[in-house]
Amino acid sequence: MIAEWIGAPGSGGQLDDYTRKTAHRNRMHRTTLRLGRACLWTSMAISVLLALFQHRLGPDNTTMLVAVMGCSRSPLPRASPTRISRVARN
Repeated sequence: MIAEWIGAPGSGGQLDDYTRKTAHRNRMHRTTLRLGRACLWTSMAISVLLALFQHRLGPDNTTMLVAVMGCSRSPLPRASPTRISRVARN
């Protein structure tokens, strides 16, 4: 019964679940890293653009670029102080 529950990779059971979930989490991790880097480079490029050409862009374009920079924040969740204290208590 234990051997059936544990199983083997590719034949069901816990080992098969762990193998599939590990591959899925690795793909998600790589995707998240790429997205985070893209957001970082986009924000840095907009900051440089604003630093160099803010006076030539005009207020409407400047506002739009700042809004895009705010929307391109990294998708990674940030731990709030209340969440940290809740985790520390548990």
